[in-house]
Amino acid sequence: MDLWLTVPAILSALAFLSGGLDQLSSITGGIMGYMVLFSGGWRWLLLFILFFALSTIATNYKYSTKSRYHLSQKKRAVENVLGNGLVPLIFALGGNLAGFSASLASVTADTLSSEIGVLSKSPPVSILDLKTQVKRGANGGVSRLGNLMNVLGSAVMAVTAFLLFGNMAVGWVTFWGGVFGCIIDSVLGATLENEGVIGNHLVNLLSSLAAGIIAVWLSVTF
Repeated sequence: MDLWLTVPAILSALAFLSGGLDQLSSITGGIMGYMVLFSGGWRWLLLFILFFALSTIATNYKYSTKSRYHLSQKKRAVENVLGNGLVPLIFALGGNLAGFSASLASVTADTLSSEIGVLSKSPPVSILDLKTQVKRGANGGVSRLGNLMNVLGSAVMAVTAFLLFGNMAVGWVTFWGGVFGCIIDSVLGATLENEGVIGNHLVNLLSSLAAGIIAVWLSVTF
């Protein structure tokens, strides 16, 4: 446990020094990491860290290509950290593993599908009808590559949750919560965000909350 007490601080510093997070967001992320550690333990923290690691990899993947088209944001602000991490933190504080892991899977899947999906060779289409072509990076735009990243991101988090906690049910609800949470994110983006009702950070928060609720419902029902 003593070794794990240093992990959030070290990762927070590395995120700031590497340019992935600004000063406030790196401090906020570190505090959230400690709260997850103290409420759930090192396994919960490891799953939390995995999301940030995968997000960083996805953001930096072919970053120069994406930046030419203004399709990526390398340095994340505190709004990004809260939009992606607040719901998992709340589930962690409540001791709800299903909601925690599924909400993390949702934001992971969304980040991977957004950051890598925009590189799809086929043009994206609106999630509302799956026919109308939209601009790359448009809210609610989906592509084959983006959908694959949704499934892959959810699967990685689900398998990791299973390996960490030795519970197949947790793995399954994590996977399905992540997949549907990412889809809900796209629907909210195509509707409420495009209409100016809510912003991207609130879309992330609401979709991750939906993912957690779906996972809790599945775990209780089945």
